[in-house]
Amino acid sequence: MLLETLDQGSLVDELQAEQEADLDMAALEAASTTSDLSDPLKLSSVTTLTAAAQKLLSEQRSKLTDELSARRQLILLLGTSIERQYAQCGALAEALSGCEKLLQVAQKAADHIAAGSSNDGTTYEP
Repeated sequence: MLLETLDQGSLVDELQAEQEADLDMAALEAASTTSDLSDPLKLSSVTTLTAAAQKLLSEQRSKLTDELSARRQLILLLGTSIERQYAQCGALAEALSGCEKLLQVAQKAADHIAAGSSNDGTTYEP
C-alpha cells in the first residue's frame, strides 16, 4: 500500500495543474520583455502578476525540493534494507541447510534404532 502511494507521483501532476490554473505565462513572458512600464495601472498589474507568480513558484519549488529529498532518503533506506534482507536470506539458507543435515542424521538414527529393535523384539518410540 505504501509503495503504491509512493509510486503514484501525484505531486508533479498536482503542481502542474496549479500552474496551468494560476499562472498566465503569456502575460509573464510579455511582462519580462516589455520596455513600456510608464503606465501606472499597467505597472501595478504586472507587479501583482509577477509577485503572485513568484510566490506560487517559490512554494512549488519548496514542495518539490522537500519531496525530492524525501524520495532520495527513501531510496537510501530501501537500499540499506535490501542489503540487510539479502544478508538475512543468506543466514536463513545456511540455517535451513544445517537443519536439513541434522534432520537427516536424526532420521538415520531413528531408522537404525527401528531396524535394530525389530531384530531383538524390543520396540523404541522416539
